[in-house]
Amino acid sequence: MADTKTDKIKKRWASLKNERSSWDSHWREISDYLLPRSGRFQTSDRNNGKKKHNNIIDNKIKDQIGYGIAVYQPAGGNVYCLIRGNDIQNISGTIPTNPDSGNGVYIAGCGGVSVIGNTIRNCCISTNTATRSLAPAAIGINGVAAGMIQPIVSDNLISEMPTLDGILITSSPGGGIICDNTILQAVGNTGGTPIRVEASSNVQISGNSVNNLSTGVCIYLYANGVSMTNISVSGGALLGGNTAQIRCSRNGAFSISNLTISGVVMRSIGTTGTGSIVFDTSVVTSALVVGNGI
Repeated sequence: MADTKTDKIKKRWASLKNERSSWDSHWREISDYLLPRSGRFQTSDRNNGKKKHNNIIDNKIKDQIGYGIAVYQPAGGNVYCLIRGNDIQNISGTIPTNPDSGNGVYIAGCGGVSVIGNTIRNCCISTNTATRSLAPAAIGINGVAAGMIQPIVSDNLISEMPTLDGILITSSPGGGIICDNTILQAVGNTGGTPIRVEASSNVQISGNSVNNLSTGVCIYLYANGVSMTNISVSGGALLGGNTAQIRCSRNGAFSISNLTISGVVMRSIGTTGTGSIVFDTSVVTSALVVGNGI
């Protein structure tokens, strides 16, 4: 049956919304600085006179055993928090009762958080965990429920991670936006990934500059215990190790659908690579891969 005029308009609207999405973080940041009471990006913002922003700005944080900055909402919800311009380093992750600690920035159960323009290095030094369920990483996000305002991770510089990941979103059906970050993966970090999305959907990854000097991938999409959908990777440059620059994998009979990879420049720095983009067997059920420089 042919699409009705209404169907065509809805599809066009969805397409335009997707094209616009990479600019959302910039518009929100402009709103925060110039007209903090006027920005309205969600229908729930209408007639909402509550204070919108908690600001954590321009701090120097180092030599902590747990976290550099943690924003934690046990019940889940939007917190409207801006984390900007902080210098975070040397976070050990040695809390005896919490082997998953060590983040430079940790966001748990929160929507409406913007992590913008921070410098983060040498975190998760001694983090002792075999899982990513609590998002141990330089910037780790977990528990973003569907319907929450998506967290934004933008324009951060991440380097010298001895273990684990640069940016990690896990267990988050509500997803998030990862854009315009620079991530330098340490030579000896063979188990980490500059950008990792695990058990999460509705994630936009755009314009990031990744240099993985180790042997892993640059962007890892992992359907671990749940299927994932609506993942986009666009723009930016991925300089990888001796393996793929983008890899899709799974644990169990789960899948990744509605995946788009477009306009990404990818290069391997090794001689034993398996290809710039690798889909493990049967993991990706629908994808558009177009306009990449490989």
